[in-house]
Amino acid sequence: MPNHLQHLHLFCRELQPMADFWVEVLDATFEQYRKFGDADGAVLDMRSVTKIFLKQMDCVPADTTPRAGVDHPGVLVDDLDATLEKARNRADSRVSTEPFMSGSLRCAFITGPEGVLVEVMQQTA
Repeated sequence: MPNHLQHLHLFCRELQPMADFWVEVLDATFEQYRKFGDADGAVLDMRSVTKIFLKQMDCVPADTTPRAGVDHPGVLVDDLDATLEKARNRADSRVSTEPFMSGSLRCAFITGPEGVLVEVMQQTA
């Protein structure tokens, strides 16, 4: 198998709302709760080779000041409009940008719990 991204660790202050966001809005499948060291965590399956590992950390900075590291994950979805509607229907998330085209991808950004930014994309051709 060629090199590929196997998982992405995301820190969060509140584990359950973040897990619910990934499951309810981005259609991840919950696999299990587990510990990452001493921290509570959850494993989510994105129906691909990549897993999302959420790690609850009390020391996560509250601000969203840009800094070195991951800016945002990109998630390919089957129905962009349905995904955006799910985000709009949650109190802890919002659509940050309305859909726009980038090549053959129709894209938008969603801001979820704790300010996590996710780009959602639908293949159009």
